[in-house]
Amino acid sequence: MRIILIFLSVFVVLKANGQNEVDTVLKEVKGIKLDLLKTPTNPSFQLMNSSATEIIEPGMTPEFFTSIQNASNNFTSLPNNLAIAFTPFWWGKQAKNLSFEKDFSETNRLNFTRTLTVSAGMLNGVQQDQSLSRFSLGFQSTLLRGKVDKVKKDIYFKMLQSIGNKYFEDQRLALQSDPNYLKLEAESFKILDSLRVLSVIEPNDSITDETLNGMMDSLEDTYEKIDNQLLELRRAISAKIQTIESSPELDRLFNSMNERYGFKWDLGGGLAFNTTEFNLNNTGIYRIGLWSNFGGNLSKLNSGNSRLSIFFLTRYFYFKEIWYERGDNFEMIPNLHTVDMGTKLQLHVAGKFSLAAESIFRSDISQSIFENTHKINGIAQYQFGKNRVLYTSFGNDFNDNSNFGPQNLIITFGVNLGFGEDIDIKGLTMK
Repeated sequence: MRIILIFLSVFVVLKANGQNEVDTVLKEVKGIKLDLLKTPTNPSFQLMNSSATEIIEPGMTPEFFTSIQNASNNFTSLPNNLAIAFTPFWWGKQAKNLSFEKDFSETNRLNFTRTLTVSAGMLNGVQQDQSLSRFSLGFQSTLLRGKVDKVKKDIYFKMLQSIGNKYFEDQRLALQSDPNYLKLEAESFKILDSLRVLSVIEPNDSITDETLNGMMDSLEDTYEKIDNQLLELRRAISAKIQTIESSPELDRLFNSMNERYGFKWDLGGGLAFNTTEFNLNNTGIYRIGLWSNFGGNLSKLNSGNSRLSIFFLTRYFYFKEIWYERGDNFEMIPNLHTVDMGTKLQLHVAGKFSLAAESIFRSDISQSIFENTHKINGIAQYQFGKNRVLYTSFGNDFNDNSNFGPQNLIITFGVNLGFGEDIDIKGLTMK
């Protein structure tokens, strides 16, 4: 009975050690090139009333991106729009070594600082007045990013698994080429053979039961020491070759997996200033805003990344003052408060193109002479490279300065250019 328990425990130890140290490894994928920039606007543009789109799909942004944009209502005035934005999270140590289980789970977790983007922008030439400029400070944070698609996650893992198989083969070859490991392994097999021989010997006049037990105890102690040494060697070999370097194909699958679905929700805001000839004495608040976008996919993601989505906007603006034309009179409205409500239908095609139509209704909640107005806009965008987005929009501008309704058609062309370092992902359990 004793020897049966001994061999059973030896088998369990060998199997457990081999399983934990060889067949299951916590891996790290290094050098992943993230492709996060999808938005055709910037929080600063929305504050300055120069945005190509009023409603955006909540999402993540890279470490830093810059937006360059031109807009015109008569093809003779081309005001220059410039904005920058950065995400503080990506500048920390944690961002360079993300946890796979935490950051890419199938649960739609609440965020704020993780996706917080801070922006600043400037608009030269407001309403065809080249002496009047506008600048802004804003923020945007995706509170709910959506969920990772399990199908795409499984595809990414399959690719890692195929690379992992090569890892296990490399580990096996490394162990087989280590003389010390082979020597210790041979000694452990000899001890097991000796234990097997001793287990069938019956006590007699020349060898007592006490002597047999002592010999077996000594062999077991020696085997345990050798097994611990083998375990340390396996760990040392594993530590050397447990990292997977990303590749263009792995990057593509990773970024495809990072296209999330489900309910998305963000929060943004900030303030904008008007200035005449950049004179501090002629600088004052233009407006302060707070808004939220929310919505999700009407159709599930598929292998081609084509999907139809709908998003909604609620937004509050405070205008310090505006000049308002009503009939033949101009009046100054101080402390104007407005609320915007809007909806946007968006179609992504093949993961690169996007077409959208949006409608926004603006109403006055301060009981002034301001009359309700609206904006209808069409947007097209094309992602022409990693964190590179071209976009254009066509629609009427909000008429915040008269009760004549929307009058000006605005065509906007712009480009967003994102920058950021590669990241590493830790905590991938491969079997």
